[in-house]
Amino acid sequence: MNSKNIVSTSLLFRSHGVKKIEFEVIPPQTFEDEKDAEIALDVNFSKGIRTLTENDFLASLAVQIKGINHKEQVALNLNVCIDGYFTAESTKDLEMYTNVNAITILFPYLRTVVSSITSISNYGEIILPAMNIINWFEKEKENSINMDSDE
Repeated sequence: MNSKNIVSTSLLFRSHGVKKIEFEVIPPQTFEDEKDAEIALDVNFSKGIRTLTENDFLASLAVQIKGINHKEQVALNLNVCIDGYFTAESTKDLEMYTNVNAITILFPYLRTVVSSITSISNYGEIILPAMNIINWFEKEKENSINMDSDE
C-alpha cells in the first residue's frame, strides 16, 4: 500500500462499549384503560469526559427516555450510557476533540443500542432521529455525567 493513500487523523477512536442499560416497562396490557397505555416520550441526553492521560480520554454519552401516560404514570423507563476511548494526536485542539468530535462519533452507537433494546418492548421500537447531537446540547442546558460514580 502506498503511504500517500493513508489518511492521517488527529483523533483516534480506540473502542467503545455499553456502560449501563436500565430498562423498565409496565406492559400495556396491565392498564385498566386502553388510553393509559398511550405514552408520550421524554428524551434527555447527557455527556461526560474524563482525561486518562495527556492525550487519552474517555467520552460518555447517555440518554434517558421516559414514556409517560396521560395520568403522569411512567410506563417505560430506559437509561443507556456508552463509553468511547479516544486518543488525540496533540493537546492543541483537545477541547474540540472531546466535546464535539468524540460525542458526535458515539451518537450512532447510542441510537443503535436504544433501538435494539426497545424493539423487544410492548411499546415498539424507539428510533432516535439522526440529528446533530452537539446542537441539542447547545440548545439545552449542559448536563454532565459524574464520571467518578459507579452509576
